[in-house]
Amino acid sequence: IPISTAICNSYLWACDKTGNYIKAVELLHLMEKQNIPRDEASYAATIMACKEAGNSEVALHILNVMNNENMNVNLITMTAIMWACIKDNQYHKALELFNKLHERDEHSYNAAIWACEKAGKWEDAIELLRLMKYDGFSRPTQAFDGVISILSKLNKWENVLEVMKWMDHDKIPKSIFTYKLAIDA
Repeated sequence: IPISTAICNSYLWACDKTGNYIKAVELLHLMEKQNIPRDEASYAATIMACKEAGNSEVALHILNVMNNENMNVNLITMTAIMWACIKDNQYHKALELFNKLHERDEHSYNAAIWACEKAGKWEDAIELLRLMKYDGFSRPTQAFDGVISILSKLNKWENVLEVMKWMDHDKIPKSIFTYKLAIDA
């Protein structure tokens, strides 16, 4: 059976599920040596594996490769790179990527809010939550939890109550995590 891009991509997506970015990168190099074309899906699967493993350095390198090869980097892939940065304590890089996005969705906003949470930028997290609504995106419980988490860490209980009022107003369900964070404030 000849090795094709499709077969390699199947293996790369399996690496995504296990977070095995090392095997994914090895296969990308093998594909290059064997002159097997790499496409957006090849790179996206490797970036997803980097996200699972929290390796922002490799994810950002692949982003540069994709840009140099004039490949389309879709929003899902960009959001995965943001999450790789967050998991790798590169919060400012995640926010930089978010600010460069030409299009956004609730997932990219959610990642940016959690980057703010990790970076201690509570005012920016609140602003992003407001922008989500202004831009017409649904605001999931997880986005509110990101804002409440940073407010709780900073003992800003009055702000926590205000954000919880927003949840009530928009009929956003609160999770056990939401209540735990509020109590901790």
